Amino acid sequence: MPPPARMFNQKYFDIQKYVLYILVKFDQTKGITMSKYRNLTFKLASLEGSQWRATFDEIEEILQFPLPASARLYQAWWANGGGHSQSSAWRSAGWKTGDVDLKSEMVTFYYDGADEGDPPPHRAPQAGLTIAQAKEGLSIGLGVPLDSIEIIVRG
Repeated sequence: MPPPARMFNQKYFDIQKYVLYILVKFDQTKGITMSKYRNLTFKLASLEGSQWRATFDEIEEILQFPLPASARLYQAWWANGGGHSQSSAWRSAGWKTGDVDLKSEMVTFYYDGADEGDPPPHRAPQAGLTIAQAKEGLSIGLGVPLDSIEIIVRG
């Protein structure tokens, strides 16, 4: 599911949100990240702080589907490595999990940026995508033809 439709239904939309969306979805070295956990990636990438404590219910609301039973039973589900789609969701936005409390059904996410070595998109990255790369990322991410993407930069 793409990010909220209201973000793209406006004739002109805020460039910061646009850049956030593209940088999360498009990674030049890994290609397009399409995961069922992508809404969590969007949420984390949009946060201003360096940590976020969330209940499992809050995460399910963001994801728009229930967490698997293993997320409530095993600490390992919340591990930061292993190449699993859920950990890729938070790691691709530069976040790690910690302080997992299965009994209270809470987890804390900590921003560290270690995977990319860059600040998160909302913190004004020094180098960005070209317009062509951004259009390609939007086209693939939204499943629309490339020629239907128009980018307007307001200064």
